[in-house]
Amino acid sequence: MGLAVVIFIILNTYPLFVMHNLIVNTKRDRLISSASFIASTLSMSESLTADKVKLVMGIHNIGENQRVVITNRAALSVYDTSKIDSTVGKYLILPDTATALKGLNFFTSKYDDGALKSNAAVPIMIRDSVLGTVYIHEADAEQARILSSLRVSMLWLSLFVCAFLVMLNLILTRALTQRLNKLLKAIRNIRDGSYGQSIPLDGHDELTTISDEFNEMSNRLKHVEELRRAFVADASHELRTPLSGIKLLTDSVLQTNDIDIATAREFMRDIAAEIDRLTRIAEKLLILTKLDSGNLPGLEPVSLSETVLNTINLLKPIAEEAKIELRCELEEDCWIIGDRDGARQIVSNLVDNAIKYNNPGGFVNVFLFKREDNCILLVDDNGIGIPKKDYERVFERFYRVDKARARSGKGGSGLGLPIVKKHVLSFGGTISVEPSAHGGTRFKVEFPKYDKNSDK
Repeated sequence: MGLAVVIFIILNTYPLFVMHNLIVNTKRDRLISSASFIASTLSMSESLTADKVKLVMGIHNIGENQRVVITNRAALSVYDTSKIDSTVGKYLILPDTATALKGLNFFTSKYDDGALKSNAAVPIMIRDSVLGTVYIHEADAEQARILSSLRVSMLWLSLFVCAFLVMLNLILTRALTQRLNKLLKAIRNIRDGSYGQSIPLDGHDELTTISDEFNEMSNRLKHVEELRRAFVADASHELRTPLSGIKLLTDSVLQTNDIDIATAREFMRDIAAEIDRLTRIAEKLLILTKLDSGNLPGLEPVSLSETVLNTINLLKPIAEEAKIELRCELEEDCWIIGDRDGARQIVSNLVDNAIKYNNPGGFVNVFLFKREDNCILLVDDNGIGIPKKDYERVFERFYRVDKARARSGKGGSGLGLPIVKKHVLSFGGTISVEPSAHGGTRFKVEFPKYDKNSDK
């Protein structure tokens, strides 16, 4: 509405102002030129008498809407084309003639009584002295009608433009309001927990960009909510299994009269094992929660060579007990940017899984080397392997390839590899799984190499 008012004012002022100035400037040039021409013919006489002036003015063509008055140096009128109120013989004391008697040109113009009335006065000069003045008055009704017609036309044009702008504004406002209401409705649905809302807005404006970003955010929220629900369901199921075992064992102890010490000890060992399992699941859940929240320790240069060597030494007794040969080939000075505990968990989880899901007499090969700008860790085994269809899912939380083994308590919780991947990504690395040339599984982890001698 404000824009319409501004346009209305501009259309009713600026064009009229420009046209008025154009007409007035043209009229000023024409009247001053005509008066100067008359003055130049009169300057040939030594004096301005009525007869001489009348004789000279006979050669000039005076317009019907013009009045010409000639005065001498004393401002006495000696010639007047008007027959009704002639000023001949009278003193013409006007600002116009007073200015002209000083040797200056004078011009005024104004709209009055339906006509554009203009006055021009110029001095009649002879040898650098003022002999008299030429005064021309013109009442131009035609030019006044042009200005009046233009004023009316601009008024109607401005009213039409303003009406058009108001209607356009109402249409655009309504369309914008409808689009905003769609966005607001979707936002409220998401606020109420209905994720996955989509806003089908067409166009190429900023609101369409906002709707596209909103749709992307909505889909991500829906995906996160699905993961959260699956995580809660899987975590509840995982915790229920050892809790059910503990409940069954304690009920057995409580319901058995005169239970012997050996049997009671065996039950207690089983209960302790289930408690240990619960503890491991809880610890891994806490690690994942910490990784998801981004609440990570500060990253620093870490010797991956030293971390792998120390972890392998800790896992050797486990490998020997399982009759698994643990081989290791490490390249020195493999440094990365990360944190020591996270690097240890990566190596420990991968090697421990390779030992756990192997066969007696099998082997696990661990390689660490530098290639170009990366440090590469390979964990290769000849164990039971992972089906290719499960490669993409082994990094999902609570996903296990062998669910029967997991339910029996011999398998893991399905949280080790997700923790590994989270740590690898937080270090700026990548991890992949592929079949081993020896029939088992090979995990490949690549980290950006850190140069200790650089300032990075």
